[in-house]
Order: sequence, then structure tokens, then C-alpha cells
Amino acid sequence: MSLVSLAIAYVIGFLVVNAHLAKFGISDIEFVSARYLLAAANFAFFLVCLYLFAGRAVFLGPKWLSEDLKHIPASGGSRKWPLIVFVHSLVALVFFCCFSAATFTTVALWQAETTLFYAVLGGTFIIVYTLDVTNLDIRFPRSTLLVQLCVKLAAICAFFITPKWENLTTVFFSFLGIALHINFVLDHLKRYKLTVDRATFTVIYSLLFLLVAALWFGALLYGRVSPKLGGARPVQVSVGLVESTRNLVPGLLAPGDKPFVEGLLIYQTSGHVYLQVKDMTVRLREADVTVITMRPEKVAPFSRTSKPATRESQSNP
Repeated sequence: MSLVSLAIAYVIGFLVVNAHLAKFGISDIEFVSARYLLAAANFAFFLVCLYLFAGRAVFLGPKWLSEDLKHIPASGGSRKWPLIVFVHSLVALVFFCCFSAATFTTVALWQAETTLFYAVLGGTFIIVYTLDVTNLDIRFPRSTLLVQLCVKLAAICAFFITPKWENLTTVFFSFLGIALHINFVLDHLKRYKLTVDRATFTVIYSLLFLLVAALWFGALLYGRVSPKLGGARPVQVSVGLVESTRNLVPGLLAPGDKPFVEGLLIYQTSGHVYLQVKDMTVRLREADVTVITMRPEKVAPFSRTSKPATRESQSNP
């Protein structure tokens, strides 16, 4: 079983890395690389963030909805309240998807656009916890439901009004899509009798969906994950070249007398170095390179940068 899990992780890592490299037109890759396992670990953390909050809403949502529907009518609710309960369940799913997305972007992408969301989230926790410990949620269930609906909507609005939210929305809609797929599968298994054929096809479809999700993660998110966490965010480098190679690529050399090529390090294998220079992908042989100097990635934990630093910003202290 462990060998099967390792093989699946290796395949997932292979898909993640290659989906990322395909954006730069790179196809010369290694088939045996420990980097694939690290990429699979990144994808696994992506799924863990999904499971912590959005996954909880998917698996426990039907139970929460059933309990609310039983509790509200018992308190003398009118016909409109079942609709409000249903709307609250949908809002809760979106809220937990926002929570999962905020967690992933904060930890994996080293961003803090979610500061406002976490501030509202703290206020939401205080309000909901107060209702719980004082038993007001039992005494006034309809009012409690409206309060929970309002505070979750406020947190969702705080999530989406961030000034730079490209990464946030990418992660959010990824989580929302996966959550809806899981909910569809669980609902299908619950509604229909479980047979061998249905279970077999469900497993096959789930594996295919997992592989597609890995490709999606590699194409859109893996290149944004900080190298400190094993991601593939490009790093600003200066590459020194041997004289014979400098004569072949004079247009790529840095201004001045320095025999260096400045660009973003995309990928490196045992035989080649891949750089992004002037919106082009350049492949250099190891024999062509004399030295590679790089500036450590500077991350301001509470800054509002949603994109990797540009070459100009990274070259200045």
C-alpha cells in the first residue's frame, strides 16, 4: 500500500511540475527527480487547507442543515425560515471556502491580503461564541441564525474587497469547485444504492478528478508558492557565462561590461538551467555557466503584495 501511495504521489508531483513548466514552453525534463515528491507535498498541503474548513462544511453541511430545519420550526418559525436556513447553509459553504483559501495563501504564498478577513473573522468568533456560552442560540434560534448569517456575509465581503486579490480568488474558486464536486459525489452515493459498478466508477472518476486538480494546481498556483516551502516561484538570478557562450547570446547580456545574464530562474536540472529573460525562456547547459548568483527572497509578512516581485524591485535592496 505504501508503494502505491508513493507512486500516486510521484505521478501527482510529475503532473504539477510539468503543468507549471508548460507555461514557459519547457518540455526537456527529468523523469526521475525528488522534486516531484516535493511538488506532491505542496499539492497535499493545498488539499489539507481545503479539508480543514471547506471540507468540514461539505461533510457536515447536510447534518447542520437537517438540525437547523428541525430546530427552527420547533421554535414557531414561519414558512420563510426553512428558506433562510437553506441560504445560510450555502453562505456557510462559501464562508469556509474563504477560510481555507485565506489559510493557503497566507502560509504557502506568504501574503497578507487576508488581514481584514482575519480581523472580521475574529469578531465573528467572539459573537458566535458568546451566543453559544450564554445559551442565547437555544433561547432565540431564529435571531441567532440571522446573526450568524450576517457575520458570515461580512467575513465574505471582507475577503473579496482586498485591493489585490488575484491569488485569493484563484484559490477560492479552486476550493469551491472541488467542494461542489465532493458534495455531488456524496449526494449521489446517498441517493442511490451503492453497487460494485457504481463504487468502481466513483473511484475512477475521483482519481481522474484528482489528477485534473493536480494539473490545475501546477498551472495556476505552484509557480506562486514560495521557494522556502518547496514551491516554484521564480528567483531573480545573475548567471555568468563562459566566453564562447557570451558570443552567441550578446543580446541577452546585462547592460555594461558585466558578462552576466540577468533573469528569473525557472527550473534547474543536472544538465540545464532555465531562465526567463525579457519574456523569453532561455535554456543554458551547465557547461555554459560559470557562476549563478541570486538574491534571497524578501518577504514582508504583513505587506499587501499579491504578485512576485519584479526583476527591478528584487535588484534593489
